[in-house]
Amino acid sequence: ARALRSRLGEIELETREKAELERRLQLQLAECAESLESATQRLRQRPGSPRDADGVASRACQTGCESAADCEPQLAADEQLEAEIAAAKLALEEQIRGFSAERHRWLYEKRQVLAYQKQLQLNLVQLRSKTTRLAADVEQLNSELAEKETLLMRLRGQAALSGGVSER
Repeated sequence: ARALRSRLGEIELETREKAELERRLQLQLAECAESLESATQRLRQRPGSPRDADGVASRACQTGCESAADCEPQLAADEQLEAEIAAAKLALEEQIRGFSAERHRWLYEKRQVLAYQKQLQLNLVQLRSKTTRLAADVEQLNSELAEKETLLMRLRGQAALSGGVSER
């Protein structure tokens, strides 16, 4: 029973640690989502951005460039931002999958802990019942033994009075 309680304590500690890890990962996820949103907003709000109202890159630069070659630095910067956004989205999706997997693993372990606790409680109830029955049996046997000892003493006393029976 002591080993079971010790193991239960370890499992409860693990459960608390997993919950704290999940909370930290949720915070990181929120920060990544906020960072992604911020980068997207910066890209959309840049003055002279070579994007139309739908966010689709246009062929001609809207900053008054004479030729497409004049807009190349701006387009390169925009493409770099788009690549950063795409990478951030992929990282965010990967984190979400990781968080989801961790959450499922945590829930599975939590269910195991609850089942383990339930089994421990059942075992404890059974152990108490068995202990109670055994204590009653011991009490009964002690009572029977006392009765037999009393009877034996009476018989010996009667035999001594009658003088003919020898003790064996």
